[in-house]
Amino acid sequence: MTRENLVGNGVKTLLCITLFALVACQSTGPVSTDADHGALDTGLADEPQFVAEPGLTNRERLRKAINELSLGMDKQAEAELREYIANVVNSRIAEDLLRQINTPVSELYPEEFVNVPLIDGASLSSIAKDYLGDPLQFYGLARYNDIIEPGKTEAGQIIKVPLTDMAKKNMATLDSRVAQTSTPGADGVIAQKANQDVIQSNGQPSVGPAPAYAVHGPELVSILMADGDYEGAITEYEALDENDVIDNATLIQLVGAYRTSGDRIAAADTVSASKRYFRAGEILLLLDNKEAALKALNRSVKYNAGNVASKALSAKLTNELADIYHREASQAFRRQELDVAIELWEKVVVFDPSHPYASSNLMQAQELKAKLSNLE
Repeated sequence: MTRENLVGNGVKTLLCITLFALVACQSTGPVSTDADHGALDTGLADEPQFVAEPGLTNRERLRKAINELSLGMDKQAEAELREYIANVVNSRIAEDLLRQINTPVSELYPEEFVNVPLIDGASLSSIAKDYLGDPLQFYGLARYNDIIEPGKTEAGQIIKVPLTDMAKKNMATLDSRVAQTSTPGADGVIAQKANQDVIQSNGQPSVGPAPAYAVHGPELVSILMADGDYEGAITEYEALDENDVIDNATLIQLVGAYRTSGDRIAAADTVSASKRYFRAGEILLLLDNKEAALKALNRSVKYNAGNVASKALSAKLTNELADIYHREASQAFRRQELDVAIELWEKVVVFDPSHPYASSNLMQAQELKAKLSNLE
């Protein structure tokens, strides 16, 4: 073999070796280790991890979960709800919200629905409360309507309300929101499928800004009461402003919450217990139950004789009730309804032992009743 052939073959061999090395570098690259990346690369992006916010009270956590749902952040809401239910075992509210998050919409509600326009100031929770019987159904209702952020609704927006048994029952009292059509469904309610025309409201809905969250203060009071969180409900109630409206049924429940709270803390803090009973008395006055209000106020004074507000309101109510029952007793006496008159004057004597007429009139009514009994 000539010298030239040897050189040429050597060059070819060197080129082949170099090319092989380049290809090998491109195909294999540097070897990565767990120390380089912390874990083997699966080729899938890591899903974000959602954890409950530390340091929240049960009430704060439930409110946060509801607000997260209002913003469409269901994963964070679920984390908060699972932490909440770990502390408030068998919470009906938390369990139901988790069900709304994780259950297919087709299993949550029936296919038939009515269309309801949101009026100014209304929200998904108010629609859910009126038709479905529970304001916390707002999230399931949002999913039913493909609304990503339940808190972002606006007046005039049409909401599909599923025709559950509760909705059918409530339709009779909510006719003003839904116009009647010529094609009633089962049980006389308006029924339609998702691709049918919208049922128009009676009159034009007003246009205005939507509430910031799907569930508001008064509704949260009801929610906390239903879940047995009386202290949370009291805190939320006292944070309401003067424009917030709360229904009488919830006010009655709040009276019980204040009484229960007052009795529970009385051993350690009579001043706070007295304040709780004073608030119960105020609510009872709102409900026009003066006699029950007086009892609450007297208990307030019993816990703290220095509660000036309770003492003043108790004295005022005592005089009012004594005068009311005295007038009613006098009218009953003139009608010869002696048993009624006697019962009412006995109340007056209890309320106001120093009443100028009650004791003498009571004695007169009792004597007259005895004389009439002797004549029979």
